[in-house]
Amino acid sequence: MSVTWRRARKAHVCCACHQTIRPRDRYHYTSIVFDGSAGSYKHCARCRMILENISAASGDYVYIRLDCGQLWEDVIGKVPDEIAALAFMTPDQAQTALETHPANIYARVRT
Repeated sequence: MSVTWRRARKAHVCCACHQTIRPRDRYHYTSIVFDGSAGSYKHCARCRMILENISAASGDYVYIRLDCGQLWEDVIGKVPDEIAALAFMTPDQAQTALETHPANIYARVRT
């Protein structure tokens, strides 16, 4: 498994929300090999932040495409306001959050 933040040189599509990752935006890239099959996943900044927050809050594996069908409230409880706000971030706000996140969770961003 390989995980890294990258800067897009061309447009990509987020595997979770299916929105366009714009050229020059930072995105998260994951490549895996499982049972002899290779796969790769590209997440826009917003979806990756959501994925990391869900994983941290639940302490459990979260399906990488964020489409497991479970609700946060059913698994963890009330959604914290700062996590709920991620769902409504614009791409520009998500890019800014990568640079300014107070917990520095996303500091591994490569330029």
